[in-house]
Amino acid sequence: MRRRRTWMAAALTLLGAVSVVGADELLELPGAAPAGSVVDVDEAVSGAWTCAVGDGRSGSELAVTAARPGADGDEPGTLDLRTFATDGGRAVGVPPVFPGAHVRATPSAGDASAVFGRWSDGPLTLAREWRLEEVDDVPRGTVAGPCHSSLADRWVIPGLSTEGGHEARLRAANPFPTDATIAIGFVTPQGPQEPLALQNLTVPAEGVFELTVNESMPEQADLTAVVRVLSGRAVAEGYQLARSAIGDVDGVSLLGASSTPAETWTVPWVSDREGDTSWLWVVNLGDRPAPVELTLHTPDGGVPPVGLSDVTVAPGQVRRVDLRGTFPEGVTAAAVTARSDGAPIHVSGAVLRSGDGAASTGFAVQLGIPAADDRWVVSGGATADRNERLDVVNPGSEPATFSVALFNGSTVLRPEELAELEVGPGQALSVPLREVLGAVNGWSAFVVASEGEVVVARVGTGGAEALHLVAHPATPSAAWRPNGQAVPATAAHGVVQRLGTAGGIGVAEPLGPDVEEEFEDPSAPVLDSDGDG
Repeated sequence: MRRRRTWMAAALTLLGAVSVVGADELLELPGAAPAGSVVDVDEAVSGAWTCAVGDGRSGSELAVTAARPGADGDEPGTLDLRTFATDGGRAVGVPPVFPGAHVRATPSAGDASAVFGRWSDGPLTLAREWRLEEVDDVPRGTVAGPCHSSLADRWVIPGLSTEGGHEARLRAANPFPTDATIAIGFVTPQGPQEPLALQNLTVPAEGVFELTVNESMPEQADLTAVVRVLSGRAVAEGYQLARSAIGDVDGVSLLGASSTPAETWTVPWVSDREGDTSWLWVVNLGDRPAPVELTLHTPDGGVPPVGLSDVTVAPGQVRRVDLRGTFPEGVTAAAVTARSDGAPIHVSGAVLRSGDGAASTGFAVQLGIPAADDRWVVSGGATADRNERLDVVNPGSEPATFSVALFNGSTVLRPEELAELEVGPGQALSVPLREVLGAVNGWSAFVVASEGEVVVARVGTGGAEALHLVAHPATPSAAWRPNGQAVPATAAHGVVQRLGTAGGIGVAEPLGPDVEEEFEDPSAPVLDSDGDG
């Protein structure tokens, strides 16, 4: 009898623990313990990437780039790439990717789809570029940025607007074989809101769920979406549309998601040139005010914004920080770092470019970067009639030295002018790529810091017919290295879920027979190094 009571007590204790996890709120839980360690290796031997936003609907083009960071002599990386939508998935065959090179795939898919890729043998980064040209009721623009390499039980997406000609859409992707349940809430300048109709939403197995935010939160200029995964596993992102017919600006931008708050965030590009307007969204999901100190990074070093050295964000609120008129005299482009003292936050930045006509306007939202790194990878699409550059920032207190190697689809380039570049403490440096790359169908840049650490992002503008403004962070090595964190498992009250490890970091054979069979598709096209069939 005593043994039975002991067993029942243990079961009740476990049930109570699961109930507490499932009762997660929209805001931060104070004093939450970090997840446990699961790996202890220098390099991951497998991993996975998920892009929730990007599809092959009529009038658009989707390109997915898998790039292999590493040195000569390293093993090539292998990738199982798959697109999936509400009607199931499709495998896309890709060849091995050698160090310093990339492979581009142009999968076709349905109106609402996502991309999932498992890599093994050698680390790969995965990024998408979704070019919208002639899509009904959608402005011209390009949605670009890296995919997600981790899973989380909550995704925070700053930078949504439903005011005027702006439209925000959220998409949750579930590449796994069991359904997921999510709840969507919002943080406004007045506090959190959780529409009842968005509290129990199903993301089907190997499927997606898309929400037009304007239908739930109309005429809101400053929104942050919080997507909680109640059961199963899902990755959430968004995209923002601006229409010149109402707001004088045409553009489309990725809305990146963060899963973990931090006390420091760097937005690599903000602009104060004529016609440009820049601002930050600072989100505080904690239970105490967040005093935030701002630093502008210029070619001459770090300086506080003129008249705006710090701001305070109340608990459970998002605050827009207007950067107009805060740049030093003679400076029209900079980076900005937001540091919060003891109150973790989420940060994104926006640049809105106006012009004489819709074709010269654009809009870009950049999710901030929480930490500098010594290795970065960034990939882009066709360069004809485009200006592409890297913005490199040193938010630290010591000098940094870095070099840039490029892959143009067929050749590895190591230009002397991009070797051993120095960026001092607090400085920002712009690295133009147009003349080095020439006209190519796709490219990747591999940034390696030999001294110190930096923050890297891509900024690109297009031709005369449409600006196609793009600004997004590169992928740091922290995203493809093991992080020692367990995949969070949550369960809402009354919800049963099946847990597995497919797609996580492993130290044994990454793709077992079941996984290989799941992705096998004899009819899938095989791509060469340029992405051609």
